[in-house]
Amino acid sequence: MGKRCSWCNGRRRELAVADVFGLLERFKEYPWLHVIDLDAAMRKGENNKLVEELCRRAKTDYGMKVRVGGGIRTTARVKRLVKLGAEQVIWGVRFLSRVNLI
Repeated sequence: MGKRCSWCNGRRRELAVADVFGLLERFKEYPWLHVIDLDAAMRKGENNKLVEELCRRAKTDYGMKVRVGGGIRTTARVKRLVKLGAEQVIWGVRFLSRVNLI
């Protein structure tokens, strides 16, 4: 858990990097950081603390905008991510249907 990875066709992991904060430093010149918690999205655990720390560091240390997704299933989680600096939150249809927005 808690690695940066790339997936091929959403099924096979192609690359995994343990030092996600090193990658944040490497890509600090980009305007957006996109974070998807694949463990949470696939209901195989979660990386909440890591995602929250990435949001905080990207915003405060580098002035990046942050978009977060993967396993966002409650309004409390959305509010927490926004409070930590996420400019955009990606949620699924199941979440929306539970809060009667669609």
